[in-house]
Amino acid sequence: MRCGKLLALLPLCGLVAACAPQQKYYWGNYSESLYSYYGDPSKEADYEKALFEVTSGADQGGRKVPPGLYAEYGYEELSRGHADKAIEMYQREEQAWPESTVFMDRAITAAKAGQKSPPAPASSGVAPAASSPSS
Repeated sequence: MRCGKLLALLPLCGLVAACAPQQKYYWGNYSESLYSYYGDPSKEADYEKALFEVTSGADQGGRKVPPGLYAEYGYEELSRGHADKAIEMYQREEQAWPESTVFMDRAITAAKAGQKSPPAPASSGVAPAASSPSS
């Protein structure tokens, strides 16, 4: 009798498992390698390998590369003197995430000029609004 109750719960367990959230982005081993790299800078090679694997494994199982990872990998490539690879990664970031266009265009311009980081955004020349305390 007890076995029958367990078998009756089996479809319910399958339904709950099917409703579990799926990962939207492909992270690979990025988080662990970044954490290790921050703790021990000599592990930079493992960190760069993880960035390579995530960015080259785009659309793994329908998942996208997370926002910013193409750009992060581009920055790593630029810091090693590989401007062409950096520009390619910045362009991939821009293509995958159109909202990054302004920043990626600046990064591409900086990489072409041999700079390691894009210039800061120009000031709008508008002073921030003063806030007044409410009474």
